[in-house]
Amino acid sequence: MADSQKFKVIIIGGSIAGLTLAHSLSKANIDWLILEAGSTLSPEVGASISLAPNGARILDQLGIYHAVEILTEPLFRMVSQTGDGKKFHVSTVFEFLEKRLGYPTNFLGRRTLLKIMAEHIKEKEKIIMNTKVVKIEHYETGVTVFTKTGEGFTGNMVVGADGVHSVVRSEMWRYADLVKPGFITTKEKTRMFAKFSCVFGISAPTPGMTDHTAITNNYNDRCSSLVVVGKTGQVYWFVFQKMDKKYIYPDCPRFTKEDAEKFAHSFGGNMIAENIPFSEVFKTRQHYTMTVLEENVFEHWNFGRFTCIGDSVHKMTPNIGQGANNAIETAAELANSINKMVNIDKNIAPTTEQLSAYLEEASASRKVRALAVTKAAGAVTRTQVFDGWKNKYLSKFFLQHAGDVFLDNTSDLLVGAAKIDYLPLPERSVNGWMSFDQNLGIKRKPSKRHRALKASGFLFLAGAAALLICGGKYINGTNTLIKEVISSGKWATGGGGAISVRDVYLGIPALDAFFKSIIVSLSPSVLGLDHTQKLQMISFAAELIPIHTIWTIEAWRAGNYLTLANLPLPFMIAYQSYGFGIVAPLYYFLNYVRTSWQCYTSYDLRVVPRNYASTIIPSTLISVGLPALLMFAPFFNFSTDRRQALAVAFQLFPITSAILHRRFAKVIPHNAHKEKLNPGTDIPILRRTYVFVGVLSAAVHLYVRSYSPSGYEVFFAGLGHPFTAVSSAVEGLGQVSRWNYLLGFGSSLLWAAMSVNDLKKKKHGGTGTNWIRSSLLAVVGTAVIGPGAVMAAFWIWRENILCARQTRMEMKKVAPKA
Repeated sequence: MADSQKFKVIIIGGSIAGLTLAHSLSKANIDWLILEAGSTLSPEVGASISLAPNGARILDQLGIYHAVEILTEPLFRMVSQTGDGKKFHVSTVFEFLEKRLGYPTNFLGRRTLLKIMAEHIKEKEKIIMNTKVVKIEHYETGVTVFTKTGEGFTGNMVVGADGVHSVVRSEMWRYADLVKPGFITTKEKTRMFAKFSCVFGISAPTPGMTDHTAITNNYNDRCSSLVVVGKTGQVYWFVFQKMDKKYIYPDCPRFTKEDAEKFAHSFGGNMIAENIPFSEVFKTRQHYTMTVLEENVFEHWNFGRFTCIGDSVHKMTPNIGQGANNAIETAAELANSINKMVNIDKNIAPTTEQLSAYLEEASASRKVRALAVTKAAGAVTRTQVFDGWKNKYLSKFFLQHAGDVFLDNTSDLLVGAAKIDYLPLPERSVNGWMSFDQNLGIKRKPSKRHRALKASGFLFLAGAAALLICGGKYINGTNTLIKEVISSGKWATGGGGAISVRDVYLGIPALDAFFKSIIVSLSPSVLGLDHTQKLQMISFAAELIPIHTIWTIEAWRAGNYLTLANLPLPFMIAYQSYGFGIVAPLYYFLNYVRTSWQCYTSYDLRVVPRNYASTIIPSTLISVGLPALLMFAPFFNFSTDRRQALAVAFQLFPITSAILHRRFAKVIPHNAHKEKLNPGTDIPILRRTYVFVGVLSAAVHLYVRSYSPSGYEVFFAGLGHPFTAVSSAVEGLGQVSRWNYLLGFGSSLLWAAMSVNDLKKKKHGGTGTNWIRSSLLAVVGTAVIGPGAVMAAFWIWRENILCARQTRMEMKKVAPKA
């Protein structure tokens, strides 16, 4: 559009959100004007902010971030402690956030950041101070903003960056009530609330407060604190308190300096660092304020030519330091929509309807994340003040054993952050282990319902296994014949002989009875009653080793922490008791639904601790391989009684393997922090592990086939008539073992293929597995070297995908180096 018709944005409030928007519009050559009620853009009230990677990236796009880095020291650690100074959790969350997303977390005074942002604005004449807005008139072609002095400013739209007590929001509501009564409801207007108050401030350098690389959180009943030491020694602090009740805005209490001092003194005895009470920091205070902490995300952020950003529409508690960062994001997203709208036709000003549509697009893209972040901030606030028994439990017990949960949750909050779409991305923003991606993170998780639908084939396989194994045993008479053997305690052999079934295994009657029923089911192979079943059992035991190895590796993989993959032991015990063919598909179904590719979006999330990776083979060979070898190797001539005892040892391998694995891992030197900083050191160990178990499984499979009466009879004999009456328990158990083998390993191969395809789609721009080629290779491989070896091959493939750093489309828009 012509210069006389140039699109103009009037921004009310020289806040962080307002200045971010002004910078963003300047980069797009879009006209703007800031009206600020105060006499300065950077008043000193004692406020400080955390600049996290999501906000830092946008400021870096705008050319501002370097000035922030010069004045600050990156944070590395988060220390959690009780009111008496006892530390119960120390996390390197900020160090690894920088590794993942490319930017550190910086803490600085709000005034300092505002000053930096103001100094970087070239068109300073567009910032008008001492201009209090009292009224806004909306027209079909624009808006006029009236000030306290009666002066009017006209533009195409007005943006409220004027905080919690937003005049723009109030005027937007007033206009909406006039033209569309009831659109913005009374319920929405009164949904902002406050349950907590806060005294925050800045103190001069305080003796003993020297660690400027950590945030210290103090957990206490009904109150908590957050303390950070700045680069120059200044101490930034917040003290939070749960108020007597929940207040509804605007009827929230206002506090005086006397109120602030009274509360601060009541908190003075709480230790905020080792042997340093809060009273010592408060003594050196320079600036401080007390306020309520409002919480809310409004439903409507815009109407007509009005829109609001920052605290005026999404207000959160400061405990996770995301208030300013989310304000920066919202300003960036709004700038994206304005730029897109203005560039459709530069000669025609957008109508109110067109403008409203673009404003709605901007708010819709931000609202989901803003709501999630606000809820997360509120949850942390409540946890730190022990608000309710659940939060008290989380504070006192869970956090001590939470591992990297806070890091992973914070990464989820930040990775999907907004950016300025029309500006190049700084190189550091795409070189992290994780890298930003607006399709990832909180509220962007794959649909569990959709994944359950995709994985429903496993339920079919589990049902088929239950029907063919359990139903078949009942219908064809195998169950009855087994009960006769258990009752008599003997297996009949040729020539009128018999082999006794052992009665005592562990000396506990209930467990002895349980194991007796299982050992009877294994007897045709263990006692040598059927040579074909013996061969099939040898193959099963060997090919179970890769499965067990893979399940164990996934249990220790960083990205699987607190997922189902982290807890395979109950399923291992279950498949030893009720059948691999029945239990394995259920495990794979639940695993696929609950453990998606987003568990590994950061390079370090694929890591398996070296001490556990290097001890999987010995623990598995001792617990799985050794009992099988002693049972079946021809050079061991153990009695039938001893072989039954070894069969029990084989049944218990999930438990013995878990115990041995932990014991062996403790012997290996392990530096968790160093390994996390170098997240590729486990890769050679894992590859050797997959190759070893794959070769072992293939060798045994080939051995079994070579001794099979007719090639594949070991695996398929007698499967054609599962419900036809059997002549003996041995015949019936042969069918059971073969169905157990085929359905268990068949579901394992399907899971492996789906897992690989899941990762390939997301790691390589949406191109998944070539299913025809992969299926043919899997079928041929299974026929030649067995399913266990093919599983190991699949996992080598999968590990290679996990090792490959993601190539993102955003990298094509990297800013050139200065």
